[in-house]
Amino acid sequence: MKRLAPNRRASGNARERHLILGLLHDETHRPFVVSYAQNHGRRYRYYVSNHRSAASGAEGRSRASPWRLPADTIEPIVEDLFRAILSDRTRLATWAGQHDALPHLAAVLENAKALTTRFTALDDLAAKSAILRHIIRRIIMGQGQITIEIMPGRLVQMLMNPVETAPQLQEESKAATSFADVGIEPITLPLTIKRRGVESRIVLDGVHQQKAAPDQDLIALIGKAHLYLQLLTDGSGTNIADLCRIYGLSNSDISRILPMAFLSPKITEAILTGMQPADLTVAKLTRMLELPVEWQAQQEILSM
Repeated sequence: MKRLAPNRRASGNARERHLILGLLHDETHRPFVVSYAQNHGRRYRYYVSNHRSAASGAEGRSRASPWRLPADTIEPIVEDLFRAILSDRTRLATWAGQHDALPHLAAVLENAKALTTRFTALDDLAAKSAILRHIIRRIIMGQGQITIEIMPGRLVQMLMNPVETAPQLQEESKAATSFADVGIEPITLPLTIKRRGVESRIVLDGVHQQKAAPDQDLIALIGKAHLYLQLLTDGSGTNIADLCRIYGLSNSDISRILPMAFLSPKITEAILTGMQPADLTVAKLTRMLELPVEWQAQQEILSM
């Protein structure tokens, strides 16, 4: 995989292209930057922590391990957490009471539902980002947890008088009143980090685990396996040597790929829907030379 240089400046325009750039920090409170990588013509976007510590000098390293998070993993998690906050009526009622908005509680709760719907339907990344930045001070990735620092006053104020457009939100953020800026409330949730080489994949219990994006590389692997099996068994006389010649593969390549055609229906469905274990990769699956034929045994080995 070819890596491209990180984008180290969180300018206004850059933030409009990256949902949480400038909000996301590591456990030492240092901001993440955005970097890109290319693989087989596809461009991937990552949030990368700056692993140099402010206290350690230019040549030093912080004790915290650097992060490299796929943007299409961490951004949906933050969106899901935001929607979960808007759906927490008890928490919203508490915040409304803290900010003298109990007389307007019915409107606050109704507007929270409307904001959830509007936020989910938004295609404008800049508008989505503006909503998050209006009420989130910082998102902190830590070992075993993620913390979102919410500004409850701003959220309550927004839900009392819903703001429909990003420009209005941005102007309100610049000229926020003391009422809207009273206090920061951190919301911390446990998470599991699955290392995949130099990358990290996040499993957040109860929020995002059921909405993981399907792994296109795993899906392609299964597709190849079924194609090769069909060619070998359709009566055309195609053999493994023919497959190697046609697809530019070696015998060992075929021997690693072909068993994927015999995965259990449960495993196959999980991969196709993005519900496989977070640490299951093409490399891990194709290196399991002793993968059993029995479906139940396969599922036990893969913890599925």
